[in-house]
Amino acid sequence: MLPIWLVPTYGFARMRHKDGRLAFSPLLPHAWESYSFKIHKGDALLAVQVGPEKTGYKLLKGDSLLISHYGKNCLVTKEYRELANT
Repeated sequence: MLPIWLVPTYGFARMRHKDGRLAFSPLLPHAWESYSFKIHKGDALLAVQVGPEKTGYKLLKGDSLLISHYGKNCLVTKEYRELANT
């Protein structure tokens, strides 16, 4: 049996490990308004909030984390940052 957290992270958020970093290309199911999850990467704790048009990222633990959002590199810090879902 697979852990339930795999569905939103690997399924809907399409999270992958690419070139040593987390990569996201999130989708929002039609019946949902949003979803969120937290994930550890090394010493960092990343919070992700997916909405219909934008996805927000914020580090809850750690100084900075380089991720990929729809193929574009993005440096995430403790300041909340929203990126377009395209």
